[in-house]
This record gives sequence, C-alpha cells and structure tokens, in this order.
Amino acid sequence: MNIEPIDCDQQSSQQAVREAMNIALTAALRKSNRAALGWALLDREYRFLAANSLIIGADEALLYAQLQQYAAKLYHLCLTTDPVTALLEPERLIEAIEASGCRQLTFSAASATVSPSSAAKRWQQWQTQWQTQAGCRIHILPATQITEKLIAGAQKAERRGLPWLTSVSSGNWHGAELPLTEFVDEFGFSAFLQTLVNQASAILYTSSQQHIVPLLPTKNYAKQEQLICEISSLSQLESVLRYCVSQKRTNAVIFCDLPFLQQLVHQQQCDEIVYHLGLVSRQTVAAPQWQIPFEQWSIVSSDAIGKCLRIVLQQSRSDNPLMDISLAN
Repeated sequence: MNIEPIDCDQQSSQQAVREAMNIALTAALRKSNRAALGWALLDREYRFLAANSLIIGADEALLYAQLQQYAAKLYHLCLTTDPVTALLEPERLIEAIEASGCRQLTFSAASATVSPSSAAKRWQQWQTQWQTQAGCRIHILPATQITEKLIAGAQKAERRGLPWLTSVSSGNWHGAELPLTEFVDEFGFSAFLQTLVNQASAILYTSSQQHIVPLLPTKNYAKQEQLICEISSLSQLESVLRYCVSQKRTNAVIFCDLPFLQQLVHQQQCDEIVYHLGLVSRQTVAAPQWQIPFEQWSIVSSDAIGKCLRIVLQQSRSDNPLMDISLAN
C-alpha cells in the first residue's frame, strides 16, 4: 500500500495537524493510559472542530456520533492509533468516514507486529481504495512512547489473548501482609486507586483484599460497568482475563495479597505492580519473606503517602510493549 507522507501546502496546516494530534493524545490519556483512543477533527481550512476519546472496547458511539455531527465540515480526521489496533469495527468507521466530507486521515502506527486479521485486511483494502479518490490521502505517523502506552492493553490482548494487568498490594518493612484499607485515610491514597480503576474495565481481587472493593467506583470513565470478580487461583484468573479480552476489556486491575502477588510475578502474569510499603511496625508470627526480583522489574515512580510509600514497578521482559517507557502518570 502506497502511503504518502504528510505534505501540507502551508506551514500553518502542518502546525494545525500537530496541535490536533496533541489534543487527541491528551484526551486519550485522561480517559485511560493503557487502553484508549483519542481523535480530533479539522475542517478544510484546518480549523479545529472537536476532539474526544474513548476507552477501547467501551464508548465507541462517541466517535461515530461526533463524525456524524461534523460530517459536513469534517476534512481531516486525526486518530491516536490505527483503528484496528484500537479494536474498532472497520465497516462502521469506513461508513462514517465515507458519509462525511473527510479527505485526509492521520493516525499513528502500532510498532508491534500483529497477525493479519480479517478486520486488518479489510481496513488495509479500504485504505488503498480510498486513496484512489481525488484528494483523499492517508498519513501514518511513527509510533511514539505515548501512542504505545495508550494501546498497551490492546497489544497484549492481540499477542497473548490477555489484557494489561496491574496488581495492587501492600506489606510492611518485614514482608508481612497489610490490608489496603490500612491506608484509606492517607491523603491521595484512595484518589490514586479510584483513578487506576476508572481507567480500567475489570476489578479483580483476592478475598484478603475484599474490603477495598466497596470503596472503588463500579463504572469507569466511559461509564461502563466494571467486571468485578473475586479470584482464588491463577487458573481462575487466566480464565477471567481471557473472558475480559473476549469482551474487549483490555485493562484490568487486581487487588491481591502478597502470596498471590508472588505467584503472579513468578508466572509472569502481571505487567505492572503498585506496591504500598507500610511504614508501620506490626509484629507477626512467621511473616512471609518475599522480595521483588529487581532483575526483572524496574521502579518507575515512588511517592510518600502518609504512613506508606507507594512504589510503581514495570516488568522488563522483552515482550512488554512499555519496557522502555516510563509509567509515571
């Protein structure tokens, strides 16, 4: 497929496209930093029309409604990633574009190579055909750290049939377990967890952390009902995660105890760890001693939250799409 580079007649047009992409990326990051698609619309004079974002697999109607609303004025559509990577149905997007005045389409490529699906083949076929029409051009931008971050969940779902999984747990200096509810009164603790959950589409938990669940939102930023499930084993977890992918839920959070976290790490089932190190002394009998294998994980952020230290770690394995990307929000 012959894709031409961006070649605007005026420098102001090029600047307008860059600004539109930045707006789309910002909108997507606000919705979900692991599973989001953002977009921006420009008219023939490269004036800004509108922008918004969706959580992948959830509020696709927002995109089509906006394309319909500005159909007569739309000339240039900017997307933060390839629509197929974002799990959009090609036929519906194609129909919306062809029903509008859109003649320019810009999106960022996904760096990871995925097996060609029927949806991908249909999208590629349409791109080739669409560009034979007068004035129709597609501009594909290289992947960046931000665009890869936004589709981390979708790419993992494509590669492994599993969503992005962030674990949340807590313990003290001695490696003993602490319930997450120990820190709910600390400033910023609950807000961080609520944001984490709002950007996901599945809330999983072990029985030991069940008391944190009622404090979490039951709908995400897309106003989509969360899939909420108690997990008792790795085999059950994998079944639930695969079900999530079948429902296009590509970003999950699990609130678990240290023994289960240890299993997740050893079996490479987890992509990101949010660990709360309690700065409290609590005597326990035969406290479990476990240390994160730092040869496989990297600390990407740490924050003091009252009487605990929140540490965010990222897995360093080669198939992690974010292995070289900071996860700090």
